Amino acid sequence: MSRLSFRPRPLDIHKKLPVVKSVKDFEDDEAPTITTSTRNSLPHLLAANNDNEANQTPGKKSSQEIPTPQFNTVESYERDYSRTFIQTTSYIRGRGARAEIGEFVEYDLDNEDEDWLEGFNNERKILSSEK
Repeated sequence: MSRLSFRPRPLDIHKKLPVVKSVKDFEDDEAPTITTSTRNSLPHLLAANNDNEANQTPGKKSSQEIPTPQFNTVESYERDYSRTFIQTTSYIRGRGARAEIGEFVEYDLDNEDEDWLEGFNNERKILSSEK
């Protein structure tokens, strides 16, 4: 059984994701391009595509075809939603630790807490010496 060579890669947080606003934009992206990495697998892909076309009957849809969702064109979209969005440099933002923010929880140990902490630390010492 042959399997196409495909390895999903994680998204680059600094690369802009394309926003498709019309069918024309989608068709431009769909145009086949040949790169050096796909040149070696091109004959295999063409053979697999020809086999799939030969097995299909004209009246049936392919079972692997992804259905296209229905959509409505909103005429007032550009007017209702102004272009105030500014693209950030990355999709991930770090938050500072609580100590960096200046908020922390104050807690006073009482006798019961100190006894528990001492017992907890003693158990850790016993476990580490067994290793």
